[in-house]
Amino acid sequence: MTARLLGVEGLRAGLTGTLSSRGQRELNRGFRLIASDGEVSGVSLINRRGRIVEAVDAELVGSRARSAFLEGALQGKPAAGEVGGGVVEVFSPVLAPDGQPLGVLRVRMPAATIDAAVADQTSSLYLILGLGLGALCLGLGLALRDVRTRMVEEASRKERQALSDSLTGLPNRALFNELLEKALAECPRGKRVGVLLMDLDRFKEINDSLGHFNGDRVIERVGERLKIIVRENDTVARLGGDEFAMLLPDISDAGAATAAAHRVHKTLEEPFTAGGLALRVESSIGIALYPDHGDNAGKLMRAADVAMYASKKAHSGDAIYSPDQQHYSPARLGLVAQLDRAMAQGELVLHYQPKASFEGGAVEGAEALVRWQHPERACCSRTSSSLSRSTHR
Repeated sequence: MTARLLGVEGLRAGLTGTLSSRGQRELNRGFRLIASDGEVSGVSLINRRGRIVEAVDAELVGSRARSAFLEGALQGKPAAGEVGGGVVEVFSPVLAPDGQPLGVLRVRMPAATIDAAVADQTSSLYLILGLGLGALCLGLGLALRDVRTRMVEEASRKERQALSDSLTGLPNRALFNELLEKALAECPRGKRVGVLLMDLDRFKEINDSLGHFNGDRVIERVGERLKIIVRENDTVARLGGDEFAMLLPDISDAGAATAAAHRVHKTLEEPFTAGGLALRVESSIGIALYPDHGDNAGKLMRAADVAMYASKKAHSGDAIYSPDQQHYSPARLGLVAQLDRAMAQGELVLHYQPKASFEGGAVEGAEALVRWQHPERACCSRTSSSLSRSTHR
């Protein structure tokens, strides 16, 4: 049982401070089990500076070990002897892979249990102890190797989950942004990096009519088709919902990005089967290029998003970003945010003007006009209206 709890790699890690918290618990448990049978009164791990880094008695950790045999053991030579009080100490050097001593494993045993062996067969006893410790070390090495393997596998699994979409297996938004940053940093002079942002048209109708299960099946198959049509160094990602993105590093011009968008439309022409129905899926694609439409990942993604909505509005299938597509800006958002203050401070002024008939000149109604007397953008009611509405009697 105890042979599986100690090992050379574990002792090395304990001495160099690289042992994981789980490995630390396993090492401490192995020490306690060795001492629990009564034949061993103490086990401790001592580093090259003579400090105890692990011990059955937790109060010893951090203190300096003192023994006449310690110095030789720290030079890489096994040592043993009686230290008084009927106690025998055995020191087994722990060596690095290059043969240099990292520290010492010290085992204390009551002398009464081994007096005869010490008197008659001292050298044999040392051999037996060495073999026993070797077996213990081998056992712990195997156990810790298994632990490390499981930890590496678990870490790899969690990393895949964190960077991939659970439904399609494609890279998710986080990984796509990371790859986009890398592509921008490595883009050759005179080349372009293309970003295509794609949204499925009327996808909500599929979810509402056939249920989310069938909607998910369509998303999966769209992802499968997109993976087939891209180049080896391109990336397809699912950003969420029915939104996909494509990264095209090292392209020559906008024509190459547009050609990629056309391949997307082509591969989606074949109907998808879901819920027993053949479904036609169409998409709107926004295209943005580095460095033409942005010099960093954030600007490119925003430009592609603007172009995508311009494409959706025009029913054009795809569109390359243009500044005139941008109907929203930080300044506009800031102005909207000031409306609450404007109403509280009476900056909105209501004006009425009559509406008369061209035929007889009779007044048939009135138009209500709200003018914002902004302290910085306007100074009087003659400023053009920001907000207006018409009412009729």
